[in-house]
Amino acid sequence: NTNLAAYYGRQGDFDKVREISERWATISPQHPAPQAFLAIIAERSGHLAEAMRLRRKVMEMAPDDPRASRELHFAELGLGEYHLALEADQEFIRYRAMVLMGRKQDALALVSQELAARPDFPLQQSDYLWVCHVTGEWPEIVRYYDATWGDAEAFEHSFNSPPYGLVLPALADAGHKDAPAIFSAARDDLQTIRASGFQAAGYDVVDARISMLEGDQDKAMDLLELAYDKGSRDIYLFIDPVLNAASSPRFEALLAKTADAINAERAKLGLPAIEMPEPYL
Repeated sequence: NTNLAAYYGRQGDFDKVREISERWATISPQHPAPQAFLAIIAERSGHLAEAMRLRRKVMEMAPDDPRASRELHFAELGLGEYHLALEADQEFIRYRAMVLMGRKQDALALVSQELAARPDFPLQQSDYLWVCHVTGEWPEIVRYYDATWGDAEAFEHSFNSPPYGLVLPALADAGHKDAPAIFSAARDDLQTIRASGFQAAGYDVVDARISMLEGDQDKAMDLLELAYDKGSRDIYLFIDPVLNAASSPRFEALLAKTADAINAERAKLGLPAIEMPEPYL
């Protein structure tokens, strides 16, 4: 059930995921996993309030499962409930909340502390790159890339799924010798994913960022609007440095629509409307 639901989720076939999860929940009503999958498809379909209710239900069913608390905190971030996410035990939740709150120096200090504790852990390396990427610390990305990997091949071999998008903009902006190789690898990686039939909205957003870096703003906007139509209500769009650097009336309209949608979901939970996070430009 888990593998099937995950597979259809990556394909964007949420009806199939729902069918599997509801059948699973009927057979095993005390099992938190089908509720977690229902939460995933609620989030990816834009139903953030329903996803939050399901995440809370999963947390009640599995209070000692760190995955349950992690995903609940991610749901809180997606709805702009940063103060709740700041209470998380996991540092990677807290520095994401800080970034969304505009607390750049606090986020950089915490992620740097975590990197110092686990300098060779790929997920921590990726998180360090992410914080530097979204907060505009691109020279630090170039320095860290050169000091840690030194070339594109070493970078690719250090990750199961290399975070090309977190180094590419900084390398390209600096005219780094590896920028073309990383660019090509990022596009090839996405094409491989697409060829496997995976069509979830998240891949459209990745494609949009690459298209924006390629200078094709119209294609990028087509992809972002497609992601929205599929249900993406991504609060991180508001701080995306690549997309915000090439802002346009279409992008501003998409952000306004996304903000309205997020606040409409907040209202379903009795929460007041909020201002969306600001990009670090």
